[in-house]
Amino acid sequence: MFQRYTYLCSINYIWINTGCLLWLSALIARFLYLHNMSVVLGSCAFCAFAIYSLQEITNMFGKKTDPSPMPPTTESHEMPFPIIGKTETKANTVISSDTTFEGNIVTTGMVSIHGILHGNVDAEDGIISVLQGGEIHGDVNCKNLNIDGQIIGQCQAESIEIYANGNITGSIIYEKLSVKKGGALNGHAQHMAQDTHRENVITFHAEMTSEPKFENEEFSI
Repeated sequence: MFQRYTYLCSINYIWINTGCLLWLSALIARFLYLHNMSVVLGSCAFCAFAIYSLQEITNMFGKKTDPSPMPPTTESHEMPFPIIGKTETKANTVISSDTTFEGNIVTTGMVSIHGILHGNVDAEDGIISVLQGGEIHGDVNCKNLNIDGQIIGQCQAESIEIYANGNITGSIIYEKLSVKKGGALNGHAQHMAQDTHRENVITFHAEMTSEPKFENEEFSI
């Protein structure tokens, strides 16, 4: 494109330069009293100027060539992000060590207690872990119960593990019980047959007829 423009400009300059040269020659012939020569040179100069003017007008108002049409583009119907599956993952509930929570918790996921909970916890198919320094003041119902903190209330689970810093004060119903050395159980313990349906611990009220106390012993039932 730039080369074509340079080429056109050079042609235009040739005509205007030629016209100026012929006009100058006509003036010289006029000065030398060569009337016929001056008329011919003047006419040629006029023609050169006319050609130059026509080319300028053509370049300014000439038709522009239409650019070649762009090929039609097909619209993409791809999603901007992948479709997320409808499978819902179970969320975990965590009470941090600097938190005191009052209220009941009902969930199907895992529950980790680092702080203090005043209320019942129902995670029938989940796992509840009371970490060292954590406390639950209420009833607990879950599948697996791990205690390295303190629970004051009734506990019902398929598997109960009391670790070295764990302490349960209250009644428990279990299928499998494990107490590590240093762990403590103060209350009534009732074994639950594997084919027995576990009831909601919140409505459970066991008789505290005997209160076995296991401390500083390690055993599994």
